[in-house]
Amino acid sequence: MTTFRNWWFRFASDAPESVMGRHPFYDYRFREHMKALVDRHPDETLDGPALDQIRRTAGNLARKDVANTLFDVSKQSGMAHSAALFSPFFSAWEDTMKKWGGLFYQDPSRAMHFAQGWEGFNNQTVAPLVDSNGYRVTADGKHVDKDGKEVATNLRGQGEYLVLPSSWMPGFGKGSHVKVSKNSFNLIFQGQPWWLPGPGPLASVPANEIVRRAFPTEESNPVLKYLLPYGTTTDSVPTQLMPNWWKQARSAFGGTQDYANTYALLMAQEQVKKNLGQRDSTPTPAEIAKKTRNWYLMRALVTSSSPVSATPNPEFQFYIDKAHEYQKQFGQDWQTKYYNDFPDYFEMSVSLSNNETGIQATAQAFDATKKYRSLIAQNPEYGWMFVGPDNAPGFDQGVYTWQQGTSTSPGSSQKFRDKKDPAQAIADVEASKGWVEYNKASSQVQQMMEQRGETSLNSSNASDLKGLKQAYVAYLRGLNPSWSRAYDQRDEGKARAMLRVASGAMAQNKGLAQRSDMVALRQYIDARSQLRDILKTRDKTSLANNPDLQQIWDAYTGQLVHDNVGFEQIFNRSLAGDTLSQDLELK
Repeated sequence: MTTFRNWWFRFASDAPESVMGRHPFYDYRFREHMKALVDRHPDETLDGPALDQIRRTAGNLARKDVANTLFDVSKQSGMAHSAALFSPFFSAWEDTMKKWGGLFYQDPSRAMHFAQGWEGFNNQTVAPLVDSNGYRVTADGKHVDKDGKEVATNLRGQGEYLVLPSSWMPGFGKGSHVKVSKNSFNLIFQGQPWWLPGPGPLASVPANEIVRRAFPTEESNPVLKYLLPYGTTTDSVPTQLMPNWWKQARSAFGGTQDYANTYALLMAQEQVKKNLGQRDSTPTPAEIAKKTRNWYLMRALVTSSSPVSATPNPEFQFYIDKAHEYQKQFGQDWQTKYYNDFPDYFEMSVSLSNNETGIQATAQAFDATKKYRSLIAQNPEYGWMFVGPDNAPGFDQGVYTWQQGTSTSPGSSQKFRDKKDPAQAIADVEASKGWVEYNKASSQVQQMMEQRGETSLNSSNASDLKGLKQAYVAYLRGLNPSWSRAYDQRDEGKARAMLRVASGAMAQNKGLAQRSDMVALRQYIDARSQLRDILKTRDKTSLANNPDLQQIWDAYTGQLVHDNVGFEQIFNRSLAGDTLSQDLELK
């Protein structure tokens, strides 16, 4: 026991020098202090006890230098103690800011060197930094395309990322890559923003719940952006409290929405490879499940073991970014434009978002939603019609999250925006591709009709064009089964149901009834009723068997569509298949 006690005290007394002596900064400062202390006695011969005293003094001074320069949270300020609940790592942030502030104060050129090194990430050309939409970010903050031209503000992505190849990793195909956030390389000032300490879960979780439910359009507020740097989420509170590596590891085994999203994305990626002739067989669910598992295992490994934040990207990330860009820029027509520009990559526009109401995730549409909330609650599938012209293209992450977590009516399990099954999402993409092709062919037929001066396919002079269109529909059915099923699901009864709902809503809400698109819809309903009365006097009561009335009706509805953009949306979405076979039976 005595031997152990003696060893312990000897070790404890020698530890400050024997352990810290291995650190280069401590060694440097110790030697500097020793030299300075010895130089105070230029004409003296220092004996053993004097040198030992100088050595201990130099060691104490060197340890103070280490504590005053390098990371050390052994001492906690009163402010750090008070802020611990709000920001668990306040002490570390405070220590960093004090010490680096002191270094910059001692020598301001250090701040300039620091800034030059940080901008060096943007200036290097080996692996250029890009934003989330793939545009390069220059040192002066400009977002430029591959030709060096600055892109419009609404097309710029978020963040700055270093893109590294990941094709060497198991489960990742040729051309895939990993995005590493530039900010994650800042191991000194890690706050968001860098000059503030990061908030803890006791601050961010309540903020998320309040903002998501009550203030979705205020997500970009600077204070809320600080509390929620990655935006709001519909995750449960326990999930929000999980470490990120655990979330990634959990998703590797399925059962999460993140897993479903990635599964659909990787399935689309392999389908594109088939389109390009890079593979012969159709991807199987087992193959994609394996790729998805490897994806999340790699993310969990990187998150748990790396000081930087890395996100693996699929092989055709560029086309995913383009799909997001086109949605913001072109609104309802984005799929047509995207397909025209990238026909072989259309599958990369897959999304598991199921917009039950058809209402866009924008602040403008959100305000209109509040205005017509009672009408939407009664008939959520016609939310897009009630919102009307305010349903303009764009995207707001806060509104999108609000739609995901908000029921269309009190007590209902139906959300404004739900999630699709991955298989259904892929089928919907294929159906959308078919509709783009169908609409393109229909437009070509319409142009040929206009050249002939015809307004209806049912006229005798357009019978050949009608046959041409029917033949194309048969061809497209065989080529695209998903579209064929969607085409068969067109139901005139849906058009009549929509008209009955619209008529009742206009009776309830006078403001809605006075809106220009709804005025045009009322004209449509009235004209439809009049034409139905005429059809009842004919031997053949269907519109298709009365070419003269069909031409009149086609010309009339065509004029309504031409005169009112809002009504055009309603007509194309719900009324194009209305054959006037039955009365509306309005109350």
